[in-house]
Amino acid sequence: MVFGDYFRFATKHIGVSPKSILEVGSGLGHMALELARNGHFVTGIELSSESVKVAETFASKNTHKANFGSLNYINSDFFKLAIRKSI
Repeated sequence: MVFGDYFRFATKHIGVSPKSILEVGSGLGHMALELARNGHFVTGIELSSESVKVAETFASKNTHKANFGSLNYINSDFFKLAIRKSI
């Protein structure tokens, strides 16, 4: 039930949909997908290209379309992007 605990914690603090959410270190995309299923506009950024491929494949099989927000994955290093944007 660890994922369920994390998800409940996140949604409690995010508040009512829809919100724009950036998940840094989105991994296999489980949290990002669930947030999008709850109406949020989610971007997941992940360093591992293999994880992004798995997340995109998993998301493409999503059958929960009602109230779906949006979901986008970026394969990149967040810290390099953050430094580049601040210069």
